[in-house]
Amino acid sequence: MTLRTITRRIAVQEDAPSILQAAVDGAREVLGTAVAFAASAQDDRNAYVMSATSGTTSAALGNIVIPPMVGLGGRVARLQRPMAVHDYLTDESITRDFVDVVVGEEGLRGVACVPIHTALGVAGLLYVAIRRPGYLADRALDTLADIGTSAGVALDGALGQARQRDLSALRERQHLASALHDSVAQTLFAIGVEAKRSRDGDDPRALADALSEIAALASQAGNELRETLHRINEIPSRLSLAVALDAEARAFERLGELTVRVVTDGDPRPLPEVCKTLICDTMREGVRNAVKHGGAHIVVVHVRYGHADVGVTVQSDRSVARQEGRPPRPTGGLALLLARAQALRGELELVIGEEGEAIVRLTLPSYRTDVETLTA
Repeated sequence: MTLRTITRRIAVQEDAPSILQAAVDGAREVLGTAVAFAASAQDDRNAYVMSATSGTTSAALGNIVIPPMVGLGGRVARLQRPMAVHDYLTDESITRDFVDVVVGEEGLRGVACVPIHTALGVAGLLYVAIRRPGYLADRALDTLADIGTSAGVALDGALGQARQRDLSALRERQHLASALHDSVAQTLFAIGVEAKRSRDGDDPRALADALSEIAALASQAGNELRETLHRINEIPSRLSLAVALDAEARAFERLGELTVRVVTDGDPRPLPEVCKTLICDTMREGVRNAVKHGGAHIVVVHVRYGHADVGVTVQSDRSVARQEGRPPRPTGGLALLLARAQALRGELELVIGEEGEAIVRLTLPSYRTDVETLTA
């Protein structure tokens, strides 16, 4: 396990609990410590509560609440820098608040802690600990700080995405209210006017005419409502590929312990169906191979919209056996995808990354959405 792999695992998480758990698991694994855990800030930043653990045996550790300047974590939060103690039991800077739990129940002695910085301040505290007196090895505290930095960046990203989702939901509700007001509400108002007029009249023929008008208006309102809901639910053509890839990702995740994340760079634009199908098939084949041959737990699908091309890269967190000499040639299902890519004047390649991971990369030239362009 390398720091780069841990950073990648943290980056693909989508919410704060998952980010902190990935940081805790990664810190314990890469540093080889007995225990790792993290505390996250309460909304007022006046205390930190335990929110993720790895290797712990005591449930009481998860109930600790850390005020600023109390204990090792409290000082790290206030001073905003990494710190470590050789022996939590005897260190004079440690208060007695948590010794019964940290030492008495969990048996921890050498402890290190780093702040998790975000744009809003110290959002969390990341710890590793051993069950004997001692400090971390040389540069290990720097590595822990790097993991904390990665977690902070991921937390900022998750917060931004959550705000964007909330904003999009608000805009969608406003759009729905406006669309319904402009169409159905006006028709319903007209129905009310006709109903009132028919109630006040005594002429049977006029009443029949009013009821006929009401029926026509009600039918019109129903049609307008269906059209409005169709427009709201319709997937924009520029987003159809993203929706398809997300559906593929969720389908793979339902099959087992696999996380698939789709990341998009550039401005999405409509693509011909033949291109979208090839991109989806490439993602599907790449993910299957990553799981089958590499035992992957995390797969990142990177979609890039360039000025003159569009591409997709499928990369996992697990390595495969390195191959010496020339880069590997796609075989089996990838060979068929290569032929389809070349027919569209594109390219598909299978490469081995720096850590031995297999990477499938598809690149297609930018086409107009008309079929004639593809068959010219």
